[in-house]
Formats: sequence, structure tokens, C-alpha cells
Amino acid sequence: MIRSVRMSFIGGLLIVVMVGGCEEEKISPYYAPKDPPHLNDHTGHNHPVNGEIANQTENETGPGQATVNNGITYTVPKAWVAQQNISSMIDAAYKTDQGLMITVSKLNGDGGGMLANLNRWRGQLGLQTLRSLDQQDSQTLDVDGQIATVFVLGDSEQTQGIVIASIAVPEQGRTWYIKMTGQPNLLNQNSEAFATFLQSIHFQ
Repeated sequence: MIRSVRMSFIGGLLIVVMVGGCEEEKISPYYAPKDPPHLNDHTGHNHPVNGEIANQTENETGPGQATVNNGITYTVPKAWVAQQNISSMIDAAYKTDQGLMITVSKLNGDGGGMLANLNRWRGQLGLQTLRSLDQQDSQTLDVDGQIATVFVLGDSEQTQGIVIASIAVPEQGRTWYIKMTGQPNLLNQNSEAFATFLQSIHFQ
């Protein structure tokens, strides 16, 4: 189940990226080594919102409009509605009409390390801690010249799943995290919107 859900979402990303690749050849996905099937663990190009979500001042906030968030710009899909006062740790948050939550956040440097963060996200779903990134399915995409590593966590038997893209931007000294949370089947249905959002990102 875990693998089928993950591969379904990743397959959706791959299709979007391949289509986009006809116009933007820099997109180049691949698959990392697969997660053991028994794991059950713990742990666009437009510009215009500076500051964190609690103090957000947006130039443009409507669905489908370009938004800038303190070092990052992107185009918001039409089905995503901006959410206010989510957390001081989150730069921007959006919710779909299906109840999926999408957040944009950043940490200085490598954010504590990819494996540590991966295990923290897995812990939010009650999944076991991993010893190596090689144990987790992933895909890499080129996002504005930076490498985005995309993880799909959870399976169809769980009520919640997480899709998250981790993007290190050395020029900024930051790592950005684009996270989508919700029911696994809905995450699969929204893989195209997530991939399109990632491809709309530009770093300032």
C-alpha cells in the first residue's frame, strides 16, 4: 500500500514534469532507492508577502496570482485559498476546497539536516525512524536551478499523508520546505497542482 500510494503521487509529478520539460528542459526527475514495504514508523514566473504569516502583508493574494514571500516568488493555484495566522514558523499557508493544507516555510542553513527533518515528518504520521535517506522513496526536481527533493509519506490506510519538497538555496543560506498535508487519496489527486506550484517558484 505504501509503495502504491507513493508511486501514484510521484508518477503524477513525473507526468507534469515531463510535459513541462517540453518547454523547460531543466526539469530532470529520477527515483531514489525504494522504502521497505513494511515500514511503519515514528518520528509562473511572476513576482509579488514579506515577513511571516502572522504579520503577512501581501501585494496580491487572490488565487492564481503571483506572490512573493521574503526571498521566494511563486504563482498560487486557483483552488488554493490563503490562510492567516497559522504559525510564526510558517511564511505562507493555503487550503484547498478539499481540505488539503499547503505551507511554505524556511530554515537557516540545512535546517538541521534532511534525514533529521524526514524523521520528524515521519513521526507526525506515526512512522518508524529511518537510519538512511536511501530507505525513503523520493524524487528530485530542478526548481529555479536548485535541487528539490520530494518525499511522499503515508499510505492509503492512514487518514493523513504528507508530501514535502525540501529545497536548499545556498545563495540565501536557507532551506525552503513546501509541504502538503491531507488524505492520501486527495494528495494523489492534487499531484499536478503541487508540481505546477513547484515549477512556478523563483528565488530572489
